[in-house]
Amino acid sequence: AEHGVEGYPTLKFFHRGQPAPYEGGRSTEDLVGYAMDQLERLGVGAEVLQLTSAEQWREACLKKGSLCAVAFLPHILDSGAEGRQAYLETLKEVAKKNRRLYRFVWSEAEAQPRLQQALDACCASYPTLAAVSADKGRFALMRDAFDEKHAAAFVGGVLRGAIRTHPVRGSASSLEVVAADAWDGKDGELPPDEPLDAYDDMQLDSEL
Repeated sequence: AEHGVEGYPTLKFFHRGQPAPYEGGRSTEDLVGYAMDQLERLGVGAEVLQLTSAEQWREACLKKGSLCAVAFLPHILDSGAEGRQAYLETLKEVAKKNRRLYRFVWSEAEAQPRLQQALDACCASYPTLAAVSADKGRFALMRDAFDEKHAAAFVGGVLRGAIRTHPVRGSASSLEVVAADAWDGKDGELPPDEPLDAYDDMQLDSEL
């Protein structure tokens, strides 16, 4: 039989066209766990989504048992494209090693004010990282420098119970995400200045 399939059901894992037998359990947890193990073994990059809609937030972080790592990054005018990309690369490296346990997402500072307010008026500074369990209505905030070492220690510490968690402000329903523009990968642009002659006209009008 093709690929050595002799009976049904048979599961095989394919990488670059080469099959490998799957001999694990058949539950959803077993299959997902095996897939995640293979992604980690092969060094496949992890996805880190920008929060741009309520539907996306529900799919990523509001399902029962979900645990999300939410990064709040500086405004694009503060970090520039190069700085933001560096933060995202840090997140992707941490996500790659923790994808079985967390979904990683990010938002620009103040783009999700209701979500930040629910996380105890997060954040005093940017960037920062929050671990959020909507299911339990609890969260934790990283207090250390935003780098791969500290971010990995933070998400691991939350799972081990070594980092204190807090109840969300209000209730789990207050963990609300609103529509936001997706980042285009470019540097930000300052809004155009008002022409000075517009103010001159206003002054002339008042003098008349």
